[in-house]
Amino acid sequence: MSRIKNGFYVLLFIGVIVMGCEQLGANTEADLTLQQGLDEHYPAGNAASSLVLYGTNSSSDGLFTINAETGETTFIGPLDPDPSLYVSPVSMATRPSDGRIFIWNNSNLDPVTGLGITTGVLLVADPCTGLATPLDPSTPDQPLAGGSMAFDPIDKRLLGILPLREFDQETGLITFLSSASLNISGADVNAQGHLYGLELGSLGSERLIYVDKTTGEHTIIGTLSVDVGTVGSIVFSPAGTLIGSASNGPLGSILFDINTTTAEVTNIRSMLGEVSAQGMGFAPACEIAPEIDILPGISPNVIDITSERRITVALLTHSGFDATTVTLPSITLGNDDAQDPHVLQNRNNVYLSQIKDVDQDGDADLVVTFSIELLRQRGDLDTSTTELILNGITNDGRSIRAADTIVVE
Repeated sequence: MSRIKNGFYVLLFIGVIVMGCEQLGANTEADLTLQQGLDEHYPAGNAASSLVLYGTNSSSDGLFTINAETGETTFIGPLDPDPSLYVSPVSMATRPSDGRIFIWNNSNLDPVTGLGITTGVLLVADPCTGLATPLDPSTPDQPLAGGSMAFDPIDKRLLGILPLREFDQETGLITFLSSASLNISGADVNAQGHLYGLELGSLGSERLIYVDKTTGEHTIIGTLSVDVGTVGSIVFSPAGTLIGSASNGPLGSILFDINTTTAEVTNIRSMLGEVSAQGMGFAPACEIAPEIDILPGISPNVIDITSERRITVALLTHSGFDATTVTLPSITLGNDDAQDPHVLQNRNNVYLSQIKDVDQDGDADLVVTFSIELLRQRGDLDTSTTELILNGITNDGRSIRAADTIVVE
């Protein structure tokens, strides 16, 4: 939410380990005890519901994720494979109802001369690929009209400041609602419907403001308590914390928290991997829809729940997806009812997992193990079960979900 410009496919192999195999860990009772503790620490849920902080800037001209706690960034991809398109993505807002990511782009490049061409277009970005397309290709360019964007969760409006303006969410056309103007670098609306902006001033003089959503008039809250450099964007976290971004200052590229009453800056952390974030927004994690192959080479996929006690799952690395990036605490298997068991741990609280080349294609794959007894206890597996669902989250916040048919005996 900013306006400045700075120059699986995955195959899953589920194998069954017979009762007598003791190589991977504890007995069934110990498995269950360890699993109960794991589930209390990492409650199961729909992985696709997790929110991720996304960012954009006119340096990488793409979409990336930001770890809001550590500042680490992961590049997803360019807004367009053509390097002459969408070279000034300077603002972002996300719509809570469907997670749509809006990005305002100020200019393109002339492919012949390399000179900038002022455009002004509202884009919609794909959280999985980073690719962006105009919200409505028939809408004419609106040069330099976008400004800092923010979605109002109360009034359901896509706003820009300052001057105060509203974007049509079908066409991207802008309607100006006031004439009051101020050089704003970032904007966002909190859960109570209050609109805030961060003024782009000279270094060390950036001010936090409150904006009236009807008149566009602003009230100065205060100057940021720390010289953060050139401010880029602001966004409210799901917990209600106002997070800012900045670069080119004494602290480098950073994220920081802002007190909305005093403008005090706290919890400064370095941004790693990107020069800054000129637009930020929280949206649901990209959900990867992998293909599951249960007991590959065997059809039907038969599981005998009376004689087998564990199920192993191999996540195979494929072009565009590294299976080893799926975080072990996030992986669950079951019927996707928010109570699915997590990966088993042994007596030493070590996850029952291996990294190996399962499909012998030269890539490292991830193999994890689940308890059949837990699947039975939680109603995920009985003689009427026809499929199992695996959920997980990669270390850059993308969700995976996969299902395949089984036959239970």
